[in-house]
Amino acid sequence: MSFVALFVCVLLNAAITCAAARPSSFEEASILRLPDGEDESRLRVMPSGSNTYMDCGTATVCGVLTLETGWGGGLYGHASPTVHGLWPQVPPYGNSACLRPKNKAPADYDWKHPELLKCYNTELPKSYTKKDYSQEYGFETHEWGKHGMCCGVKDAKDFLDTVCDLSERPLKVIQEAENDGATDINSVAEALKDAGFPVYYVDGGYTKQIELSLCAGTDRAWQFSAPKDFDRLCGSGGPFPPSPRPAEECVPMQHGPPCSSNSDCDRVPGCVRCANSGFCTDVELIDVAAIGGAHEAA
Repeated sequence: MSFVALFVCVLLNAAITCAAARPSSFEEASILRLPDGEDESRLRVMPSGSNTYMDCGTATVCGVLTLETGWGGGLYGHASPTVHGLWPQVPPYGNSACLRPKNKAPADYDWKHPELLKCYNTELPKSYTKKDYSQEYGFETHEWGKHGMCCGVKDAKDFLDTVCDLSERPLKVIQEAENDGATDINSVAEALKDAGFPVYYVDGGYTKQIELSLCAGTDRAWQFSAPKDFDRLCGSGGPFPPSPRPAEECVPMQHGPPCSSNSDCDRVPGCVRCANSGFCTDVELIDVAAIGGAHEAA
């Protein structure tokens, strides 16, 4: 075997190993490299409701279910609405408790069976050309690592089931509104309100997403609720959930300190960059598209 051929084999084996490992934590909007010319700063995810702080009251946990209309730019553009994720509003977004799962391991998906992704098994964005579902696998794993770890579920499968069950009805409302001729996100939000869903925040900018508010009590069963009704529907009658101290370092599966640029994270222990979520992270930026291509070639 020639030196060149040997070198190529080593690279392919390394890529396949990375794909099989599937890192358990990704940062928002950084699961793949953006297309050339895409402005990554426009994807920065700021606290819900333009810095609105969600107060859980006496509910055990509270948060938002974020839905994509499909009208957004870049990776947020697709032909049908889909779910982005279930996000507990832990500090600094709110005072939700973070209820850790018994099993923190990411789901072990079979690359040949994308149907196992359930509601994350959607058509690829218009700007994405590969058909190996690496983006979907990476994104679902990212949602589990970043948000699912505080949802009070048992494991990654329980988190996926919870997200898909919660999103099924509102996604149908969004699709029906679009089928009936809705052409702007505010019309879709009104359709959700008319169907009884508590619209918490409408992003009419780049992502074109809508957030619905939810809460859960000691039974850890999430249900839709306006924040004013959290105490009545999910309250325990006890004190507010404790708010953890602000982070002073980066550790796996948790936000680091707030940041606005990579330089803010340079001297923070364990941190490698400023993620698009607005917090320092220990997670390197991963080129999932390249991993998918290597897997496909293998």
